[in-house]
Amino acid sequence: MEEIDLSDRRGLIAMAELYNIASTESLAQQNGNSNNNPASHLRHRAMSPSQSDASVRVRKPGETKSSRVICSLNNLLVLLFVFVVILLAAVLFTFLISKYHFGHAAENAQLKNNNQSISSDGSQDNSEEIISETSHGPTAAELRLSKSLIPLWYNLTIKIYVPGFVEIPKEKNLSFDGALTIKIRVDEPTNKIELNSIKLGLPSGLSDYAILEDIPVARHRRQTDDANRTKPKTKNSSEAINDSGEKLPPREPSGVKVVKMTQNETLEKAIFELSDTLKKGQEYYFQFVYTGTIDSKLAGLYLTHYADKNGAQRYAAVTQMEPTDARRMVPCFDEPEFKAVWRLKIIHPVGSSAVSNAKEILENEETEHPDWIYTTFEESLPMSSYLLALCVSDFEFVEGNTKRGTRFRIWSRKEAINETVYALEAGKKVLEFYEDYYNITFPLSKQDMMAFPDFSAGAMENWGLITYREKYLLYNPKVYTPLQKQSVAVVVAHELAHQWFGNLVTMKWWNDLWLNEGFATLMEYKGTDAISDGAFRMDEYFVYDAQDEAFGRDARASSHPLAFPIEKAEDVTEAFDTITYDKGGSVLRMIRAIMGEKYFQKGLTTYLNKYRYSNAEHTDLWNTLSEAVPEGLNDWNGNKFNVDEFAKPWTEQMGYPVVNVRRVDKNRIELSQKRFKIDEDAKEPPKYRNAKWWYKWDVPLWYSVNGEEKPMKWLHE
Repeated sequence: MEEIDLSDRRGLIAMAELYNIASTESLAQQNGNSNNNPASHLRHRAMSPSQSDASVRVRKPGETKSSRVICSLNNLLVLLFVFVVILLAAVLFTFLISKYHFGHAAENAQLKNNNQSISSDGSQDNSEEIISETSHGPTAAELRLSKSLIPLWYNLTIKIYVPGFVEIPKEKNLSFDGALTIKIRVDEPTNKIELNSIKLGLPSGLSDYAILEDIPVARHRRQTDDANRTKPKTKNSSEAINDSGEKLPPREPSGVKVVKMTQNETLEKAIFELSDTLKKGQEYYFQFVYTGTIDSKLAGLYLTHYADKNGAQRYAAVTQMEPTDARRMVPCFDEPEFKAVWRLKIIHPVGSSAVSNAKEILENEETEHPDWIYTTFEESLPMSSYLLALCVSDFEFVEGNTKRGTRFRIWSRKEAINETVYALEAGKKVLEFYEDYYNITFPLSKQDMMAFPDFSAGAMENWGLITYREKYLLYNPKVYTPLQKQSVAVVVAHELAHQWFGNLVTMKWWNDLWLNEGFATLMEYKGTDAISDGAFRMDEYFVYDAQDEAFGRDARASSHPLAFPIEKAEDVTEAFDTITYDKGGSVLRMIRAIMGEKYFQKGLTTYLNKYRYSNAEHTDLWNTLSEAVPEGLNDWNGNKFNVDEFAKPWTEQMGYPVVNVRRVDKNRIELSQKRFKIDEDAKEPPKYRNAKWWYKWDVPLWYSVNGEEKPMKWLHE
């Protein structure tokens, strides 16, 4: 909304003197109360002498002010007409505004809880609103896939028709073609295959789907021997090879066929009913081709654009898959628990380059069409689908290597390439720090980071290809402030922390998102100190920044526990909030303080090694940390400190305590705890209202007497 200067009253005063309105102050007030009125522009208009009516008597210098102003009848009638028009316009405008607001209020009334009240003087009470949790969409359970089938790897060839490079047929513009093979293992017999898919063009012809299986080795050897005896040897092998010249294992039709295909856009699934049952323990290959659209909503495979230094529009295609948008680009098992290997071949326009999670094998190779080239990539490590990433662009890069030989590149549009130097040095430095801290070498041969003008998230930790909004990766010391420099360091440190905690070991389901993001939040402060050699003093900044944010949000009745069940589809997206990031980091920081840095670090290394390339739950971390608890560290009851038991009240109920201190006598004080709420009368959502621990916590207390630090004590009620 444009601001209006209410102090400019010259026009109002001139009108008042001209037409003898009884009180200039009351007229100014009327116009002031109509600042949204179409006539409000009169505030900024003053009558010039040439606009005065001839019948108005003008006072000469030194003459005593007349007690009345003479006005002709015609002018009086004109003034009356203008006044009526203004009044009617004000009434109409007020009516339309009131109708709009009250109409929307009526539509949303059923969503509001009765906790909002109006006081007797008509003012609105400041207590929080609790929104009804009624949802008419599918539940999270309905959106889940069956665990009868487990993906082992995906082999995806994708041709991306991104504009701005070569001439593209009109019907293909802003689209892509995919050819997919999924290797699946059968854990339970089933007669259907379920994949996540949304807005993808799957074949309608059932013969376009193939389900293959490996040919048994002995039978394949006999067939090969027979073929060699009956056919002359040639240079061309009878076995299939891939683009890298590697032999593919021999396969044959399994005898199982797709007899019905159903796409359910509500459940975001494609369901393939089969002619026979897939056998338990058997491995199959499911292959087909499909099409899709390059999105404009910053999700899945979407189009990003920017203007170059000449003002020309440039385009790129980039992905954002978290939490559930990989299914917009490729039919897949789009849940964190279904980790699999990905191998990609990207066909892209001449003049562009392609980047993905893994290192390139063949780069910018010619195809049969002169306008198109292709790039192939090494197999990824086993990873969740939300970490899949690719980009087709004309970006440039700067490159370096870490001490252990990891290739590190920072990509940006050409005009910003000189602003990537700080991110390159920061990225290499913090990657090396994390390798030492976790005592685990970074498992990839390369790490790319790319900056985009329009990116929905601040940054995304895709394994091997981290994507950023430009403001969080670019830094120019001649233009940007030290705070911007710190911001780049913090976000780089956060995303690279995920390469171990989140990518190497991944949550099983989104209810443990807080562990991924909370841990990365905790580590970003240590990582930023490593980048700045301690100059940013991030350990102190944590209290001011993350912990303060957590306190502010968690003091409200509308908060939620760190660990909560994902009951609705929208719960997944809503989990990305201050509680997940900042409270998660604060709770982990408290556990680290109780255990001590050395033992906490030891427990993390054990956890990452134990669950690497697989999935884990928060209880797995608690149990591993408990094994690293030093001797002599006991809980409030004198038993050995158990991280799981301690963490439950802090993670499974919302809120936090305020500790009250009461002096009993000269030598003694009494401590008590009570949950802190900004509004004591505000009610929590019903499912959180009666917490298991009744909003009590085991509180570790560090204190000193006359400057002498004392051992930690427990407050338990």
